[in-house]
Amino acid sequence: MRIWILGSTLLAALFLSSAVLAELIEGEVVSVDTNTSSFRLIRNNPINGAQEKLNVLAGPTTKYRGVVYLGELQSGTIIRIDARQTEPRGSWVTNLIESVESRPDKTEEEKESANNPASVSSPAPPYAYGPIPKS
Repeated sequence: MRIWILGSTLLAALFLSSAVLAELIEGEVVSVDTNTSSFRLIRNNPINGAQEKLNVLAGPTTKYRGVVYLGELQSGTIIRIDARQTEPRGSWVTNLIESVESRPDKTEEEKESANNPASVSSPAPPYAYGPIPKS
């Protein structure tokens, strides 16, 4: 009985430790490689404030917010990722990519229309409202 309790405690600790290793990181996209599903990110180290470049891999289960897929990320875009490091000095693997700020070369008008879909002026096709009533 004691061995079973010890074993289940160790298993629980193992699962919890993998969740603890995930880190919320915010930084600027430097480059994107859709062939390898990876990108490079610059962030300020939260401990010493030094800038560091991270290699980040996006897997098939990665979720996206503010962007639809990895290829939409562009250099200069500020993003937030939820990631864990594979080895002490290895690549990071992310399960969430969230666009915080669009790329800096967008105009204020482009940024506003992206945030407010109702402000986009495109005529609706005639069939959008149903048949035209006869008068």
